[in-house]
Formats: sequence, C-alpha cells, structure tokens
Amino acid sequence: MLTVALLQLVTSRRGIATLPTWAIQPYLDRDYVSQRRITKNGLQCRLYAAVRDTSANAAYMRDFLDIIRKVTLRDLEDIELFT
Repeated sequence: MLTVALLQLVTSRRGIATLPTWAIQPYLDRDYVSQRRITKNGLQCRLYAAVRDTSANAAYMRDFLDIIRKVTLRDLEDIELFT
C-alpha cells in the first residue's frame, strides 16, 4: 500500500518518488505518472541472498532462489543476473 500512497502524492504533484519501473508500470501505462532517469544509466543496485548449506532448509532455499531468478528474469524488465 505504500507504493500506492507514494504514487498518489506524485500524481497530485505533491511529491516525487524513486521506484523500480516494474513497480509502477501499470501507472505508466495509464499515464498517471511520468518516468525520469536519475542518472544517464538509471539507478542500479544489487540484491543478495545468503543461506547456510548446513541448514535443514538449504535445499528448499536453493529451490526458492532458483524460482525467484527465473520469474524475475522472465517478468521484469531491466533486470540483470549476477552470479
């Protein structure tokens, strides 16, 4: 709900927000908001996940992370996978 609240402030010209394109794409498609890059190449960051191999859930976590990788690369634009 925080994303919606931020976008309401932006739409009413009472604020700006820094959000990933995938999070606001439906609002961009309807011209509710406009998009501007912060830098020439946009703003980028890396997300990390770490698990202990000795954990009882290690296999579960590996499967979970594999699903996240596949779905993210399939469904989200401008996502790069670093291994």
